[in-house]
Amino acid sequence: QGWSGDKQGEQWLAVDLGAEQTFGAVSITWWKAYARAYAIEVSTDGAQWREVFRQPKKTGYIGDTDVIRFPPAKARHVRLKCTERGTDWGGYTVYEFGVYESLPETARVK
Repeated sequence: QGWSGDKQGEQWLAVDLGAEQTFGAVSITWWKAYARAYAIEVSTDGAQWREVFRQPKKTGYIGDTDVIRFPPAKARHVRLKCTERGTDWGGYTVYEFGVYESLPETARVK
């Protein structure tokens, strides 16, 4: 099931992993209504968040998945915080948000 954020202000999608786990990569499959700027944040309690990755200016929608690697983090929650829309007509639409322990450098998640 996909997720669609509103057209106004910051929007976020959070995932509760059920218990603290160590992970160091996420994948985001966007629709054409993508985020030009976004961050990946982690939390142990779902209230205090720490940024592990920031995309300040995605250059455009190319129809594939963003694969993001960062130093391993131990947390229960991970969220995608969208801060700038990539289109004038839409909000944010994510088809799939994956969380991984790690991904090899050659990985391209579809």
